[in-house]
Amino acid sequence: MSARSERFDDIGAGLAALLHVPAEMAALREEIVGLRAEVIALREALPPMLVNVQQAAERLGVSVPTVRRLVRAGRLPSVHIGSSVRVDLSRVRPIDPGEVAQLAAQARRGVTPLR
Repeated sequence: MSARSERFDDIGAGLAALLHVPAEMAALREEIVGLRAEVIALREALPPMLVNVQQAAERLGVSVPTVRRLVRAGRLPSVHIGSSVRVDLSRVRPIDPGEVAQLAAQARRGVTPLR
């Protein structure tokens, strides 16, 4: 068998392997959809993690006035129970470094991130 023929065989084997990729991707997509549904169901089944304003400030690493301001602005999910405010930390997502950089740039330009 010549070197050229071996190269064509290798290329043919590689192409044959690539033909299976779309089916494998479809199977992975289905698995991801199923897992996503399971995660959503688990989140809905868990009771909310309600904490008072002081605890929320401690866990989020901000001041109590900042928590109150974010609650008033609707930026922090909360529930009023009687006269007290409880912050739902289960619905708070962490801020990624890119978002921190974007918020810092907005602050330097004088754009207020609170809507």
